[in-house]
Amino acid sequence: MAPIQGEVEFEFQGDGQGGGEFIACGKVVNVILGLVSRGDLDEAAKLYASCAGNVGDELLREASSGAASKQLVASLAEMLFQARDFGRAAQCAERTGSPEVAARFLESNYQFDRAAEFYLKAGNLAKAAELFERSLAFDKAANLYVKMRDYPRAAENLEKAGRFHQAGQIYMHMSRWEKAVEVCQRVERSAEEYVQATDLLGQILERTGKRDAAMQRYVDVVRTRPIDVPSVEILHRLARLCVERGLEPQAERLVTGILSIDPQHAGAREIAGLMRGGRGGEQRTTIAASVPIRQTMPEPVAARAAGGEAIGAVGPRPLDLGLGGAAGPATEKDAVVGLDRDFEFLRMVPLFKDLSLEELRYVQSMCEKVAPPAGGRLIEQGRPGEALYVVASG
Repeated sequence: MAPIQGEVEFEFQGDGQGGGEFIACGKVVNVILGLVSRGDLDEAAKLYASCAGNVGDELLREASSGAASKQLVASLAEMLFQARDFGRAAQCAERTGSPEVAARFLESNYQFDRAAEFYLKAGNLAKAAELFERSLAFDKAANLYVKMRDYPRAAENLEKAGRFHQAGQIYMHMSRWEKAVEVCQRVERSAEEYVQATDLLGQILERTGKRDAAMQRYVDVVRTRPIDVPSVEILHRLARLCVERGLEPQAERLVTGILSIDPQHAGAREIAGLMRGGRGGEQRTTIAASVPIRQTMPEPVAARAAGGEAIGAVGPRPLDLGLGGAAGPATEKDAVVGLDRDFEFLRMVPLFKDLSLEELRYVQSMCEKVAPPAGGRLIEQGRPGEALYVVASG
């Protein structure tokens, strides 16, 4: 170890109780810079560790001056890192145009969020995403994984962030239908993205042949919230399913609701045209004239009734489709039943007795009720099965 060259000044810093310590100051900055310039980083780090905090600020000012070479600043960064002053080491590294070195310094000190930002500056998206994930910044990690087209990790991070609708979109993009259904069902009714998640869930159910289940989900939205822009596409899908089932009065109410929000909605106008075409040309004018102008929420009414109850403003209301209880969940009990009305049956199946309520709901979301013809074969010995069958009757 080389001896310290040059003068080092100290000042006594009292603790107010008759004690204290000597702190290096003044010319020590020049001594440290001299050691660093000669490459004696170990000795410089030891001396720096005994200095007051203002010495670090002085070294940073020297590093920022035009007189300091890039090599000196880089060596100073390494010295500060050895002295475990990770923050100032990262600042020096950044001033040399080396954000990845700065990121490495910060990562070594477990400052993953700051390290991720420096890796991002350096263009190292994979490392930045990894450290954002480790610092629990799941949204930022997911965005980077999407940019890198690492969709499985993007979806996982969106789940961790509670962004279930967006996770469902990615799972759907990957054709992972069951996973998409699972995460979309985790969106609470009170959540802002509930309608979009239900729309996505319905599309998946339709695409996988579960059109009745999709219809139940759509009806649940129509029953529980007023018509607005986010729900228009759900109304459109439900109207199409109603037409398929011969429920034209319900389809007509839905189309009227859609056109009250979006008079130019092509899908709704097409459905209206199909229904008119089936009734003859004379009805066409009547239906077209019955489409109301878009509803707007009136100003609140401040008056109170004689009994002291507030009289609220009357705004857009949920549609009453007149479907009774057969078309979809209308109560909390029905909402638990979910995709069909055999939830209680599944709970009694011994195979599922150890599942939690949430797990059983997920199992039910994957079920489809079938009625095979008498004498038909569901499974055959020696051939791989296509599904798990639970016999409800027969």
